[in-house]
Amino acid sequence: MLLHPVFVRGNPLDHELELTLAKMRDSADLFRELARARHDRSEGQRRARDLADAGAEFRQDEAAANDDLRRRRRDARQLEDELQTLENRIADRRSRPVTDPGTVLAVADEIRKLKVRREELEQRLLETWQQANGPVQDVETEVRREQVDRRRREQSERAERAGRAIPEIEGELDHQLGKLPIRLGRKLKQIVRRHDEPIADLIEGSCGGCGQSLPPQEAVDADRERALIVCQGCGRYVVARSSRRTRGWG
Repeated sequence: MLLHPVFVRGNPLDHELELTLAKMRDSADLFRELARARHDRSEGQRRARDLADAGAEFRQDEAAANDDLRRRRRDARQLEDELQTLENRIADRRSRPVTDPGTVLAVADEIRKLKVRREELEQRLLETWQQANGPVQDVETEVRREQVDRRRREQSERAERAGRAIPEIEGELDHQLGKLPIRLGRKLKQIVRRHDEPIADLIEGSCGGCGQSLPPQEAVDADRERALIVCQGCGRYVVARSSRRTRGWG
């Protein structure tokens, strides 16, 4: 059974142990708050980066769509120029005087081919203009991009708030640990190298940190505040979440 030797007492209301447990509970709350703040800062930064990447993809897609739009409009202008050239050639062939039947047939065949080409170009031009005159991106895509930008800002603000809170929590925690016996404070600082929260709640006879069941007597001692108990599984201190006084004697 792992007990802190300084604080084993026969009387569960021993004043020194009672004060120490109260300070341990306060410290546990600060450790939890610090762990949440660090998590929020890390998660906020990570999600902001992911959302920034998603926003960059939207912008890249938009840029690609704009490039494609400019290309289609350029193609449309080229098709219009080519159509105008065909119209001029057709008009020129029609205006030339012909005298012999062979020339008439040749000119008629040339005009027919020019008209076929003109129809092909007109169809291509119609399709090109339909694509070139469409919206760069639909409304749904624009809404999604705005949502991504808004969420990115929210996550960045979340990370910034957590980052500002961390030094304040750390200072308060150092002050609180300074109120504990030196050996206990040092031990907690050693445990926090392995676990962000070195003080776990007692939950139905088990360590709230790793879930391992405590030996029955240790669970009773932790619940009745007779000693400081250390979990044999994870090494955390296991402390009842609230004082016996606030829970009643039952």
